[in-house]
Amino acid sequence: MSLIKLGTLLRTTTYLTLIAATTLPLQHAQAADAADAASVLGEIVVTARKREESLQLVPVSVTAISAANLEAKSLTTLRDVGQFTPNFSFSSHGQGGSSAGLIYIRGIGQSDPHLTNEPGVGIYLDGVYFGRMQGLDLDMMDLERIEILRGPQGTLFGKNTIGGAVNIVSAKPSNDFAARAQITTGRYDRIDATASVNLPVVEDRLAVRLSGSTRNRDGFGERMNGEDMGDVDSLSGRASILITPNENLELLAAIDGSRIREKGPVRKLLATSQPFAIGLMNMFIDPPYDDRWLTDSDFTNYSTGGNASKSDLWGASFTATWKIGDYSVKSITAYRNNKSYYDVDADGSPIDIIDEDARGKQDQFSQEFQVNGVSFDDRLTWVAGVYYFTEDGKVNMTDVVLLPLYYAIGMELNFNSNLHIDNKSYAAYAQGTYAVTDQLNLTAGLRYTYEKKYGDVYRYRPLTGEILIPFTSDKENWEAFSPRVGVEYRWNDDIMTYVSAAHGFKSGGFNGRADAADGFTSYDPEKVWTFEAGWRSDLLEKKLRFNATIYLSKYRDIQFTVIKGNENAQPTSQVDNAGKATIKGAEIELVAVPAQGLTLNAALGLTDAEYTQVDPGSDITTSSHFVKTPKWTATIGGQYVMPISNSFELISQLDYAYKSKIYHDSANSPLIVQKGYGLLNGRLTFQPAEGPWSVAVFGTNLTNKHYIQAGTDFLNALGFAEVQYARPREWGASFEYRF
Repeated sequence: MSLIKLGTLLRTTTYLTLIAATTLPLQHAQAADAADAASVLGEIVVTARKREESLQLVPVSVTAISAANLEAKSLTTLRDVGQFTPNFSFSSHGQGGSSAGLIYIRGIGQSDPHLTNEPGVGIYLDGVYFGRMQGLDLDMMDLERIEILRGPQGTLFGKNTIGGAVNIVSAKPSNDFAARAQITTGRYDRIDATASVNLPVVEDRLAVRLSGSTRNRDGFGERMNGEDMGDVDSLSGRASILITPNENLELLAAIDGSRIREKGPVRKLLATSQPFAIGLMNMFIDPPYDDRWLTDSDFTNYSTGGNASKSDLWGASFTATWKIGDYSVKSITAYRNNKSYYDVDADGSPIDIIDEDARGKQDQFSQEFQVNGVSFDDRLTWVAGVYYFTEDGKVNMTDVVLLPLYYAIGMELNFNSNLHIDNKSYAAYAQGTYAVTDQLNLTAGLRYTYEKKYGDVYRYRPLTGEILIPFTSDKENWEAFSPRVGVEYRWNDDIMTYVSAAHGFKSGGFNGRADAADGFTSYDPEKVWTFEAGWRSDLLEKKLRFNATIYLSKYRDIQFTVIKGNENAQPTSQVDNAGKATIKGAEIELVAVPAQGLTLNAALGLTDAEYTQVDPGSDITTSSHFVKTPKWTATIGGQYVMPISNSFELISQLDYAYKSKIYHDSANSPLIVQKGYGLLNGRLTFQPAEGPWSVAVFGTNLTNKHYIQAGTDFLNALGFAEVQYARPREWGASFEYRF
């Protein structure tokens, strides 16, 4: 989509919204007060600054999505959310299994979910940081909301939030009995079921909340041997207990778990070539490896090897909050365990060009203490805290490479790698906002972080026993200061503007995919300064919400990961701090209620990223495009609640999302570039105006757009290039009952 088309889309949405909003009094002059109250925008409360406050008063670029909005838009995972949020993306990795996620905000993220690499966007569930990306495509069951914070959040959120943070807030136990059950069916034999129940055991003192989900779909892709690809098979559960001994003390304990047992993603072989190793192998096999293994369909291939993606994740947390006068003290203690397995046959043929399987395990413990308070006659609002994080992880990878060469001439290229990490992080932070006047606020904050990392690797050939990398270890430590300063000005009760500057860093690590001992080296943290200006407004008597943000980021010590093949046709990676970049852009978000029951929304995101300096030896140049970063993202949608009678109503929802061209690898291979594309989702819900049940029909990707979400180009080493396709058009129906 060109800039002209995007501008036209945004102008059209704005004009329609303003016209509808200004004609609203003529259309509804006789409406009752209750009806008028229902046709204005409600307040959205977020915790983007570690305290509850209105979204319209937060000097950070935040998109908040409530649980009701997730359901209305038919979004069930973080991957779905990534399609409909400006300047935010969630995609897969070519060699990481279908459950491993790569998240980018404003061009900053993580290009490889390997154990030794760190995310550039922090994921938090109820204040608990997720250290690894495996199994991260979380089920959106029984949530209160999701907050997507753009730009560095290093002062308050700290670890690896150089690009931003995703703050997932689950529903807490409460003093009111409530229960909900939903079942969904649809294309590909879909059967999903979710349920939750809130039990007030002792009034105002003890409440329990239980929730669970199971999601099942057949694969939308198929291997020529009849085996599925791209299925869904997950089971998730959560239990929490809230104890309130008195009005000043709150104790919340929670445990959650997910079990994923899926086939691998849908892979498509795009092209083959004849580098030396493939040509040599072809001399000994019949049929050879060439274009005969290409298929006509985007959703089929001839692979017969590994095809699995499994994860077992669970965690427990205990949060205690004490209120002492004007102060609040919070302790968050958490443990998480992550086990993952994937088995990949990416070459699209029954020939053993390369098959990879990996078994990983990571466990982590974190402890955070926070103090919130107000001082100086309530003019200073502040938060301070300390944080500790430790993790231990292991992964065993086995790669079968050009196996026919071993059987023909005894040339083994297979290898097995054992990798281990042991990391620790310590931090202290403080941030305060001082009201100079009733309209002018000044914000300043600082975080200090110290990290220690250890890693070791051992690699050998499993058939001959040849040692490729003897036991090799390395350790490093880094420290960083992450400040934030800002000025906010409230022009009136409905308009706020701000300017800010924030610093963030992404931790360094080790090259866990090295193919030689001297390649297992450390690389340094990334760093960024982001300068931001924003406008927050509720207009037309709270019938129109218009928020806009512009930003400029100075990004340096960028960690480049380029996956390629070495002279022995083995996949390897180059990881280094190889450049600097300037990123500038904007987010614009509109929400309006131009008529009773009608809500319109539109959003536009711009990420204009440019490398300004790269090392001469890097595969990246100043002309290279950022990976996983569309320049333009846009959404437009609406919901209309139409009364059918005095007793029933029909709710219609339509949403369209657009992303411009996406480069899926750092080398910008033209074979695995995704051109700009759009997705259309729709939903119709029938329910009593005041009743416990609802019936809905819905469709996702209604235009049946075929688009890729990951890919690898191994043409020069292994003789092939392949991509992974996202889900095509799907339809479904659901029934929900609330007790």
